[in-house]
Amino acid sequence: MPSPRSNLSQSRHGVYVWRKVHPITKKRVKRSTRTKNLRRALREAAKFEDEFEKLKLGIPVARHDAQLELLPLVPAWLEDAKVGVATKRWMAEKNRNLREALRVLKINVAADLEDLPSLSKRLSLVGGALRRRRLQDELHRFVRWLSEDQRYLPADPLLNWKRVRKPITGGSEPHALAPEEAAWTLQAMEVLDHQKRRKVGQRMPLLLLLISGSRIGALCDREVSHLDRPGQRIHYGVGSGKKRRGEGALDFKTFAELEAYLGRRDSGPLCQGPRGGRVDTSNLRKDFTEAHSLAAVRMSWPEGEPFNWELASLVGRQLSTGRTPLKAGSRIKPETLRVRAALTAKVNRISADIEVAWRAIVFKQGGRRVGPHELRDTIETWCRDLGISATAIDKQLGHAGATGSATGRRFYYDQSLKAPEFEEVTGARLVATKVREVLDSALERIHTDHLRTED
Repeated sequence: MPSPRSNLSQSRHGVYVWRKVHPITKKRVKRSTRTKNLRRALREAAKFEDEFEKLKLGIPVARHDAQLELLPLVPAWLEDAKVGVATKRWMAEKNRNLREALRVLKINVAADLEDLPSLSKRLSLVGGALRRRRLQDELHRFVRWLSEDQRYLPADPLLNWKRVRKPITGGSEPHALAPEEAAWTLQAMEVLDHQKRRKVGQRMPLLLLLISGSRIGALCDREVSHLDRPGQRIHYGVGSGKKRRGEGALDFKTFAELEAYLGRRDSGPLCQGPRGGRVDTSNLRKDFTEAHSLAAVRMSWPEGEPFNWELASLVGRQLSTGRTPLKAGSRIKPETLRVRAALTAKVNRISADIEVAWRAIVFKQGGRRVGPHELRDTIETWCRDLGISATAIDKQLGHAGATGSATGRRFYYDQSLKAPEFEEVTGARLVATKVREVLDSALERIHTDHLRTED
């Protein structure tokens, strides 16, 4: 076989061009190596030589267009990627990330994927490490689809592309709420719903997070159609991403409350926001944070001090924001100013007395604030202390294995997981029933305590 070097020549622009007689048509063929680097040009020319050798032996060769434009193929990839996915938000994010990756890395045609050093250099100029990793991973998925079964590419050119490393951050240990803490948080949410005169209360979404064990994003995306009324469970999807699979069973009491919450609705979002639309994940997190802070104020309230929720709300705002919630205006009557000044002093005094105890409840050991995801750790802890099998807990939380998660299990649901206790209808609600029993006992205790201390 002749050397590829003998068939190479440079164009007037300096790009190496390979020329040879076609073994079948006997016509002279010219192909550009698309590079001015001789070493790369030799590699490309060797590929062309191999192709012609296969043609001589009668072996069919699949030709792939190096100048294939990639952007028009994005809709087709999304169409394949969305199989089994129920969330439009997730698909929109994939579309946005991929298009941004193609734009910032200046990838227009298939040949642009082969220069990995240039891709890495351009990627290093994009935002933080987490953002770079997200764009790189989305591009990896797209190119893997292009080369699958040689759909558009003969092989995956990004297979050896060095992956961006995520920054190592100090994590925090799983944090579970105490029974009274969870009960007071639900009670505080009812108080906030009343104070803010919300059209739709936000207690039910928090209760479903605690009982069904779902992640907040999965719950906010659920429709009423995802509620299995005969089975009394919420379906979170199959094949819809690693963290949105499985199903959350409900106990009889929680299911009855959910039915009353839905009323006559048979379509639309399962959980509604304060104004009646779809509940938003960020707003639900803020509501949980505010309710949990108010619950911490109630649990830390100084003995001998008469309690009421209006005063506790002012103290909670003072501790959370560091600002005195009452400000005196220029046109307020002198007697009103004196009342406000006295109330401000009282709020400051109570805040100073309970700040240490309040912070111990509101913040975790790593210094991060307790969020709604800790309700999953709460289920894990309560059920483990009650002696419930790990398999049953995994089924409810959507885990499936013995490695990989902060709680010692992986974050997705495996269809092959079959536990005996879930073959029966009563066993399917084992975790939900036990969690509800613990919660009801705590609600009864705090109700008695509240009647004793309230004005």
